[in-house]
Amino acid sequence: MSNANCSLPSPSMAHRRLSGGDADFFVRRSRLRVEVPDQRVATLPPQLAKPWHEVAQRLCRPPVLSYASYALDNWRRLDPAKPIELDNIVLLQNFLGGLDEEWFVVVHIQIEREAGSALAGLLRAMSGAAR
Repeated sequence: MSNANCSLPSPSMAHRRLSGGDADFFVRRSRLRVEVPDQRVATLPPQLAKPWHEVAQRLCRPPVLSYASYALDNWRRLDPAKPIELDNIVLLQNFLGGLDEEWFVVVHIQIEREAGSALAGLLRAMSGAAR
């Protein structure tokens, strides 16, 4: 999605506005559990779907649970003065709330952090090989 028509300054604002996670997915799961516990719900009612779709459009985010929404924009440092490391980051919004889920997601944050320097090294290597 293009950021040209976004009305919020950054994708991470989605979590502040929607209280973390991807709202459509969390609402859909809640509805599935509350209203139809033994059946899969394929769609949200228009009263929920239309506003969520509008919010997603304004945020330039897909109206589904994406990796960026659930992992990359869904964490904080416990101590802002300390580095981004596994023992200093937690999820803002858990789906199930267990420790397994927490670690599964924050490990990805650590991987992304470490991958940044690897990509910079890869660019240097490609530049060197092209000479």
